[in-house]
Amino acid sequence: LYANTVLPGMRTRHRGRIINVASMQAIPIMSAYVVSKTAIIRFSEALALDTVEDGIQVFVIHPRTVRTPMNEYVRDSPEVAKSAPGLQQWFQNLYAQGFDTPIERSLQKKAKKLCCEDRSSSKRKSGLIRKPGSFRPGTE
Repeated sequence: LYANTVLPGMRTRHRGRIINVASMQAIPIMSAYVVSKTAIIRFSEALALDTVEDGIQVFVIHPRTVRTPMNEYVRDSPEVAKSAPGLQQWFQNLYAQGFDTPIERSLQKKAKKLCCEDRSSSKRKSGLIRKPGSFRPGTE
């Protein structure tokens, strides 16, 4: 994992921010995708716990619908039309309404805000929607 590459330097400096990308959607017929994004969220929570004493913050960004080959496949695929027509219609509607943001643009604003925020900001979040150090094992 990339985190293993950057953590030693962050620990030495007693600061750093790691930003992971997950998803807000639980999508029918895409269980492998959903499980992988859930794993990123849980990994980020564990990493936040492991690094909070080192001054390292871990964030998870949940972009909206983005234009990816996977989403375009769901929107256009005859296989999806047969197995999950409602899902395909949902993606077609999102694209028709302009909610298919390129991934770079979707992440740029959120990541820039997290990277440029003052370290003492009381609005800053760590983990998912938690303040730094507020997630403790056994509290959820």
